[in-house]
Amino acid sequence: GRASNKKKPHAFGVNPLPAQAVETLTGVPFVRTSDLPNEHNLWKAVHELYELLRHRHNGEAAYQAYFERNPIVFRCLNFDFHASFEKASGNALPYDVERCFTPEPDFLCARADTGEITIFELKTPFLGKLVTARSDGNRAKLREDLARHVAQATEYAKSIQGSADARAVVRRVLKIDKISSQRITLVCGLAEANSPAEVAQILVERPIPVELLFFDTLLDRLGTAYEAKHQ
Repeated sequence: GRASNKKKPHAFGVNPLPAQAVETLTGVPFVRTSDLPNEHNLWKAVHELYELLRHRHNGEAAYQAYFERNPIVFRCLNFDFHASFEKASGNALPYDVERCFTPEPDFLCARADTGEITIFELKTPFLGKLVTARSDGNRAKLREDLARHVAQATEYAKSIQGSADARAVVRRVLKIDKISSQRITLVCGLAEANSPAEVAQILVERPIPVELLFFDTLLDRLGTAYEAKHQ
């Protein structure tokens, strides 16, 4: 038959996993990285995220655990170093006296060559449309809850930027020599329920750059990376 230009779906079902490696967390099968050869870790990350989305899990804790179990995801996003700053991680930033709070980002990530760090925040995928029309008819804006998440992450970044002690903690935990700049990545929502271009336009020109990474976009990136390794 005629060759198709249509992109093939990601091959989520190849390379069966060893049964002894499969466990259950929040009802979703997952695999211990230590039980698998390194070449399977990317497939494991694809499979687990696919299953979380397929089962429509919408709790932040499940996705926090997913990222902690699958460090290869951060490598696929071009980060050299990352660390969880969730309360149970043992990593903590100092109390910010000026802002009267302790910054608690889900993860901090770094690129070694530039010294850029990223406040990496997780929300949930099944949130529907993330923008809303203004009553005055002007350009659409972020939904109120998402705007609060962006504002919170921005405060985390400003707190780190303004505290020598916080910057010292970040350099030590991420094993980097310098912090040259900061940006924010918010993993949230689904591209299929939104217009990525519209969201990106709303987020443009922020004092601290903000990227919204949709969960299904992340799944597609991981699947594409897996396919590239097995062509």
